[in-house]
Amino acid sequence: MEIRHPAVAIALLVIFGAPVRGKADKIDDYIIAQIKRLHVPGASIAIVLDGHITKAQGYGFANLELKSPATKETVYEIGSTSKQFTATAIMMLVEEGKVRLDDTITKYFPEAPQAWRAITIRHLLTHTSGIQNHVAVPHWIDVFRTNLAFEMAPSRDELLKMFFKLPLEFQPGETWAYDNTGYYLLGIIIEKASGKSYWQFLDERIFKPLGMNATRSTDPQPIVPNRASGYEWKNDHFENRPILLPAIAFSAGSLLSTVEDMAKWDAALYTEKLLKKSSLDQMWTAPATNDGTTRHSTMALAGSSKTITVTASSSTAAERRAFRQQCTDS
Repeated sequence: MEIRHPAVAIALLVIFGAPVRGKADKIDDYIIAQIKRLHVPGASIAIVLDGHITKAQGYGFANLELKSPATKETVYEIGSTSKQFTATAIMMLVEEGKVRLDDTITKYFPEAPQAWRAITIRHLLTHTSGIQNHVAVPHWIDVFRTNLAFEMAPSRDELLKMFFKLPLEFQPGETWAYDNTGYYLLGIIIEKASGKSYWQFLDERIFKPLGMNATRSTDPQPIVPNRASGYEWKNDHFENRPILLPAIAFSAGSLLSTVEDMAKWDAALYTEKLLKKSSLDQMWTAPATNDGTTRHSTMALAGSSKTITVTASSSTAAERRAFRQQCTDS
């Protein structure tokens, strides 16, 4: 399950491939037809060939009330694609010897329940920990409250205590299940191991070095130029939906970005700008589980930017998958 509210944001779509010469109009026609069919208020795309953007364009609206058009500079919530950055940050700390993949998470959470004692950081990264996905628990998201000053409750410590009460759905490494809770915990581990906030670490170690100047947290207080509004399709019309606040999704899904920044991110994954090839290979290798369940690599689980990235592109997770598949097939 992707981390999201019942409502969703405007689309961010990054397609990696070569446009056919003379067929730019067909690309435009196709995207326009798909966002209309799938009830997507607006979308931005970037087509990349040999590491260079050959087409970057917006379609529809970034804000329906103001009729602001979506452009290549539009800044969208990227949802669970944020997990890619969390995974990369952990691997950076692994390379520096500050984190070990086979460390049990009790090193960082000594108060964790006995049932969690065998869970490792590798399990969290690969969604094989067995920790129940808190987002999938009915009404669990309702525990979050915010006031007019954007102060969030429960506190981090209170939230952790609530996480620790979640039952294991299976023994660590036994099988695979998508887990936002594990990626939330990874963000806390990044802070404890680095001595910096999650946001500071990403900004200093990933965003600034790659020139991803538009990428940041979903914090609603700062003025973010070209920020898209979020909408939900309900029955036959759009409605506004709340921002996925950093305290709620944190390292599992609280980043904003643009298609041009995401193209820079993708290009970096083909190089050793951020990580050694050995680390990247580990991230792209599917983990083995005891029951042989079909699974994906750590980066693919977070939304593989090496193939096609679609985040919050329509009113349901099923429609987002359909949008992704149709764009891949085309």
